[in-house]
Amino acid sequence: MSRLSINIRRALSDFSLDIALDHDFKGVTAVIGPSGAGKTSFLQCLAGFVDGRGIQIKVNGEIWNDTERGIIRQPHQRRLGYIFQSPYLFPHLSVEDNLFYGMKRRGQLADDEIAQVIHSLSIQPLLRRSPSALSGGEKQRVALARSLLTKPDLWILDEPMSALDKKSRQEVITMIRPILSLSSAPSFYVSHALDEVAQMADSVLVIDRGQVKFFGSIDEANDQDLGIPGLQNEPGVILEGVVKDFDEEYGLLRLNIDHQDIFLPARSRPSGQRHRFRILRKDVSLCLSCPSSSSVLNQIPCIVIALKPASDYQTHVKLAFGKHILWATLTRKSVDNLRLEPGVSVTAMIKAVSLLGTH
Repeated sequence: MSRLSINIRRALSDFSLDIALDHDFKGVTAVIGPSGAGKTSFLQCLAGFVDGRGIQIKVNGEIWNDTERGIIRQPHQRRLGYIFQSPYLFPHLSVEDNLFYGMKRRGQLADDEIAQVIHSLSIQPLLRRSPSALSGGEKQRVALARSLLTKPDLWILDEPMSALDKKSRQEVITMIRPILSLSSAPSFYVSHALDEVAQMADSVLVIDRGQVKFFGSIDEANDQDLGIPGLQNEPGVILEGVVKDFDEEYGLLRLNIDHQDIFLPARSRPSGQRHRFRILRKDVSLCLSCPSSSSVLNQIPCIVIALKPASDYQTHVKLAFGKHILWATLTRKSVDNLRLEPGVSVTAMIKAVSLLGTH
C-alpha cells in the first residue's frame, strides 16, 4: 500500500484537467472513461512526461512534482513502471539484456528475486531471443518483467492489451494480475474494455472531461451502476467468487458467492482459488418465484432495493443478494406486471452462456 497525494490543475485543449486525490492506494486502480476524457493526460502528469505546471504529486511522502517549491523530478528520477500499448524493447539487445538494462539503472537484485520474476512471467524460454522474434504477448511480458526488476514505487499501464489478440490478451492478464495485485506498488491501469477491468481492477477511477466522476472499490462501483459512454461492452456488475469445481464434461465452472452457486462456461479450471466475472444488466431476468424446471442454471434469490428510470419505457432495477449488488434492465410493463418495488423478493435468472467471455 502506498500513500499518493495528487493535485493536478492544468488546461487541456478542450477542457481543464482538475484531479485531486489523497488516498492509500493498493493493488490495481482501473482508470476508465470516454475517449478524450483526460485519462492519458492524467497518466502523463504522474509519469512526468509533461511540464510540471499545475501539478503536485507526492508518493509516500516523497515529492515528485511541486512547482511552487521548485521541485520537478524527471521521468528517469521517478521509480516508475510504465507499460505502453506497444511495448518498447531495445531491438539490438536480447531479451535477457533488455531485462538487465533496467536493473543497471536501479541497482542489483538478489538472484532469487530475478529468478522469481523470470519464472512468474514464463520468460526463461525467451531469454536468448531478439525482440523481433517475439509475439505481441511475449513482448508485453518481457516489458513487464523489465519494469518489475526496477522495483517501481508506482505502476502506470496505458491500454497495455489493446494491440493483442484475444488469446494473447488473456494469457498476459492471467500472468500479470496476481503480480500487480500483490505488489507493494499501486497500479493505474487505463482500458476501454470492461472485461479487462473486471479481471484486473481492485478499484475504479472514472474520469470525464478532466474531472473525477467516481473513485471507489469494485463493490462501490457496482452499487453506483456507472453508465460510462464510449466504453466497450454493456454495463454490468463485476463479481468475484470462490472456485468450487470444474465440470470437464460440460465445460462449466462452479463458483460460490455468499453461499450461492454460480455457473459459467470455462475451458479449464482457473489457476487461482478466486475468479472474477461480469453479469450484464441486460442479461438478468426476474421472476417472483423460482421455476420448478428451467434451462437457466443461475437462479439467485434477491431483494429489490431501488428502481431507476432508464428511459420512457425501461427501468433499471437494483437488487441485493447477500452483500452484493445486481442490476437488471426491464421494460416498464414487466416492472408493472411483477409489481416491483423496494422490499419485494424476486429470483434473478441468468443464463450461464450469457457469461461467456468473462473468463
